Amino acid sequence: MSGFSTAIPHDGLAQPQRAWAVTAVALGLVMAVLDGAIANVALPTIASDVHVSPHESVSIINAYQIAVIVLLLPLASLGEIYGYKRIFQIGVVVFTCASLACALSSTLGQLTLARVFQGAVAGPMIPLSQTLLLASYPRAKAPMALSMWAMTTLIAPVRRSCSPSI
Repeated sequence: MSGFSTAIPHDGLAQPQRAWAVTAVALGLVMAVLDGAIANVALPTIASDVHVSPHESVSIINAYQIAVIVLLLPLASLGEIYGYKRIFQIGVVVFTCASLACALSSTLGQLTLARVFQGAVAGPMIPLSQTLLLASYPRAKAPMALSMWAMTTLIAPVRRSCSPSI
């Protein structure tokens, strides 16, 4: 594993480097996971903003999910070639730029294209985040790293209901 051995020491990172690495990876993971669900909640508002029917606006969701599925393995494998950390960092930068493009979109086509770019890099960010968390911890603490990854992945898409009944 050339990307692993050159990017991060074999038996994890010392503190406080580990804390910084875990925080950075967790934030990237939250962005990728949250964005997979957040557009579902906002879809009626998005459809209204770009002046399309709710039926047409579903392409926003589909574009993201299809890009994740199609590009997850090919782009995540770049971590083996160029280093997991580097590919993850590039993913965060591209994802952030794509998010800005989503915010600035005024048509369904623009928004859909920006969501394709988000999904393209979000897919590999998810497994790469797990790899980076595992590499940040000593082998003896691998279960802790996996638990943090799982909790982050599960909690990220949860949103608090704004209904008056709660």
